[in-house]
Order: sequence, then structure tokens, then C-alpha cells
Amino acid sequence: MVSHCLKALSIDEKSTKALFRRAQAYLKKSRFDDAEQDLKTAHELASEDKVIASEYGKAKKLAREHNKAVERKFAGMFDRDTEKH
Repeated sequence: MVSHCLKALSIDEKSTKALFRRAQAYLKKSRFDDAEQDLKTAHELASEDKVIASEYGKAKKLAREHNKAVERKFAGMFDRDTEKH
């Protein structure tokens, strides 16, 4: 799916449909930051599109939650390593 979107975007870099579809594929692959960026671009190009706006909001939330989870997961990792030495 991503490769098809890349091909479409190489022809028309402002294709909101291709950006939206690629974002959906990124979401399925847990690539939340990439999905958020594509939806942000699509939203900037078609701010009146309610579906894009809704998905952009969801992607921002998922990206934020994912990034916080990663931070929590690795928060004390380096502190513990320095204590052992």
C-alpha cells in the first residue's frame, strides 16, 4: 500500500488521497509519527475535509501516547547502567 502511495505522490505531491491512504498504512504498522506527518500535510491541503481532520486528531493522540510509552520504557535505563559500574 505504501509503495502505491509513494508512486501517486511522485506524480502529485499534494494528493490528499495518497497522503491519507499512506497515513492509514503507517497507522497499521504502528508508525504513528509518520502517519501524523502525512495527515498534517493532508489537513493543511484540505482543511475543510472532516475525515482527514478526524484522522489527524487520532494520529496525533496515538503518536503522543506511543512516544510517552517509549519514554517510560527507557526512562531509567541509563541511570541503572551507571549505578552498576
